[in-house]
Formats: sequence, C-alpha cells, structure tokens
Amino acid sequence: MGNPWLEHIKATQKANPGMGYGEAMSAAKKTYKSKGPAKPKASKKAPKKKASKTKKVGKTGKSKKSRKAVKNPWLDHVKVFRKSNPNMKFDQVLKEAKKTYKK
Repeated sequence: MGNPWLEHIKATQKANPGMGYGEAMSAAKKTYKSKGPAKPKASKKAPKKKASKTKKVGKTGKSKKSRKAVKNPWLDHVKVFRKSNPNMKFDQVLKEAKKTYKK
C-alpha cells in the first residue's frame, strides 16, 4: 500500500482523462478525506552543541604557536632556485628545481 494521497491523485486523474497532474492535484484536494490523525512525531533531540573555538593543547602542553617550525629542505631549495631565476614561471621553477634537488 502506497501513500493514500498519491493514490487519490492517481484515481482522480484516471476518472478525468486528459487532465494533467497539476490539475488532478487541485481537483483531488477538494475531495480528499484524511484517513485519521497523523502518526505522532518523535520528540526532537536536543540540538548539538557547537565546538568551542579555543585551541586544544597537545600532550606536550605547548600550543601550536609555541612549537618550532621544522625547515623543509625542498622548499628551501625551491626558494633559492627561484631567486636565481626570477623571470621563470613558478611551475617551470618547480620542474627545473626537481632536476637539481638532492635529498
């Protein structure tokens, strides 16, 4: 058994051949009788709390700002290569720097 409202619309449309779906909905609205009260909806759950915007401290007890940044040798190499080739496009710099980079 499907949705009673949709079944009523289909029956109305069959009873009036040539009637479009929208017209059938309008006509069905006038003749539709509800079969009973709707099922009670479950109570809404309490809304989820938003996460706080404070930064959490890691296991070491230091915040992210106080940690020392680790130097990336590849980025250092690209920076030096780019300074020596200022007129080269960045994507070309990356391709050329790849050839001369040693891990």
